[in-house]
Amino acid sequence: MRGTAAGAPRLVGRGFDQAFINNTVTRGVAGTAMSGFSSSLSSSNLIAVNRVRRVAKRHRQPEPRSRRRRASGPGSLLVTPGLRALKHRPGCYTSGVTEQEIVDLFAKAAKPRLMDLLKLKVRHFYETTPGNAESTIVIDGNEIHFKSIRSTQPYWDIERFVIEDKIIGFVVNPGLLPIVKAISMDIRGRKMLVTRRIQAGDDDKGVVAQLDHFGVRIVMNFDSVLNETQVVWDALYGFA
Repeated sequence: MRGTAAGAPRLVGRGFDQAFINNTVTRGVAGTAMSGFSSSLSSSNLIAVNRVRRVAKRHRQPEPRSRRRRASGPGSLLVTPGLRALKHRPGCYTSGVTEQEIVDLFAKAAKPRLMDLLKLKVRHFYETTPGNAESTIVIDGNEIHFKSIRSTQPYWDIERFVIEDKIIGFVVNPGLLPIVKAISMDIRGRKMLVTRRIQAGDDDKGVVAQLDHFGVRIVMNFDSVLNETQVVWDALYGFA
């Protein structure tokens, strides 16, 4: 009941009802670091855990905006008291690095994880010229119509997850799983998957990283209104 805190994306304010939270605590979330507790906690302890979460949610105070501020200069790292402490933790990547370097790290970790999850059994072509949804190209006589999918994950303190043993479970998996599911369903029974480098948009905000030779882009941006960092995963793909 007094286990150490591992950290996770913020749940408060995201519209999850109590039934959803109870089910998640009991069964966990497949493919992520969130395992279920049904086999390790008794029914009474599970009820106690969920009761504590309800009380914590009612009494949770928002973090003062003054605690989170940006260092001066483009591409600079988000500065928080938590970040200053993390700089001295073993396995932490945030010491002296910029936001761009952090999102590049996410992209580097995501590529092998993506291929492991997809387990492609069809040919894959990567189109290097940037494009967007509704664009088309012809490959091997097949007209490919591109579509896009987006996954967005909010983080109260992104620096807590820029650590070797947390990047995959708390950043990469939540971002990639919806994309993998959509692509896997669309290429079922097909012979070809085509992904494309995503063209920059006028409304893009934050720092950007592209996965090597695959049409997935990561955008990381701090939302000052919500006081959270958003990590946005976009995929652009077509099939034949």
